[in-house]
Amino acid sequence: MQIWPPSFARFVSRCQLDRRVKREAKRIAGEIYPALWESVRRKMAGSSEKELRAYAKVRAAQLSQLQIDALMQPEPHLSGAFATRVLIQSTERALRMIQVAVEAAHRSAA
Repeated sequence: MQIWPPSFARFVSRCQLDRRVKREAKRIAGEIYPALWESVRRKMAGSSEKELRAYAKVRAAQLSQLQIDALMQPEPHLSGAFATRVLIQSTERALRMIQVAVEAAHRSAA
């Protein structure tokens, strides 16, 4: 029976954790998108592009945090670093989705 060196085991563990971060971020971004789009859509008329982007970023982080809290409660062994990575990635992914939606809305309005 061959036992893997600790460095290889850490590498595999890190890869699994990275995959989970990406999977959770994608899931969370998809779940928060409808509420985020509704919030951003309401602000579109009275805000500049810069203000709208800043608002969307804050709102995406707020909505993501709620989902991450729910994810972390049943799994207290997950680290704060894991939660932070999921928060950042889910927020960025949701912002990209909103950016595409805002651009489409502007094109259809023109």
